[in-house]
Parts: sequence; C-alpha cells; structure tokens
Amino acid sequence: LLAEFRALDLDDSGNLSFLEFLGLLSKLDSGREARLMATLHVSQEDMDRWKGIFDQYDEQKRGMLSSRQIRALMNSYGLKPSLKQFVFQFANHDSDGSGSLDFVEFVSLMMSIDAAGEQAAIEALDLAPGQVIDYRNFFEEASEGSGYINHKGLVKVFKMMGKGMP
Repeated sequence: LLAEFRALDLDDSGNLSFLEFLGLLSKLDSGREARLMATLHVSQEDMDRWKGIFDQYDEQKRGMLSSRQIRALMNSYGLKPSLKQFVFQFANHDSDGSGSLDFVEFVSLMMSIDAAGEQAAIEALDLAPGQVIDYRNFFEEASEGSGYINHKGLVKVFKMMGKGMP
C-alpha cells in the first residue's frame, strides 16, 4: 500500500488530495479491468496489446500516463489530433480528474479512437446502415470472435459477401 501511496502522491507532498485518494481507490478495485472488458467487449488480446503499449510509455512505472506521454504515444502511432481535439479527448477519459490516465482510462481512450476511426471509414465508404451490419456480421463470423481476420478469413468474408477476391 505504501508503494501505491507514493505512486499516487503526484505532487510528492507526502499527502494525498481527494483526487489522488480516488485514484488509489480505483487502483485497489481489482475487478475494474474485468468490468471494462465486459462492458466494452474488449478481447484479452487487445487488453494485452494495450497493456504492453501502456507499460512502454509508463517510464516511471507509476501506473499512469501524463498528457505529454499520451500525446507522444498517439503521435508515434500516426494519430495526430489537433491540440483542441487532444485536450477534449484526454479530459473525457480522465475520469478521476487526476491529469493522468491510468490503464483503464487509457483503454477507454484507445477504444474511442478505434471507434472514431471505424466511423470515419464507414462514412468514407458511404455504406448504408444495413451494409455496415452485414459486413460486421461477416467479419465477426470470419474472425471467430477474435476481432481479426487472416487471409483465409478475408477469403471467407468475400465469399459471404458474394464477391470474388479483388
């Protein structure tokens, strides 16, 4: 508990503010990640991938990423929102108002970015809502719930769509 206390004492004052205390409570909630996975339908594979990315940028091993670290992470993956967009996204996912994102808040941010990218692709393809549902169902069936398809899965999707491979 002392290590958690020190990690959450963001201003190194030897005291926790109420916001820092709330951060500690959220860390002690062992079911938080499991609830996130269930609520957002996040696969264990995605959680593991995001945990690896999170840990890579969590240089001080405090279990939190600052806005500067999140911005660097996003830029390294080719995500370059405007400052206004970034501040809005960051604030929306900093649920405890700590000024940093813990792992669950980080996953929530990554899920929203994935969803925004998916929505932009749907709009760019000018797909009707029914088409999106059909394509998602084809994709889900071919991916067998993993969220990813290999070449064999791609062939299967095209067959279900009634199209030959391009």
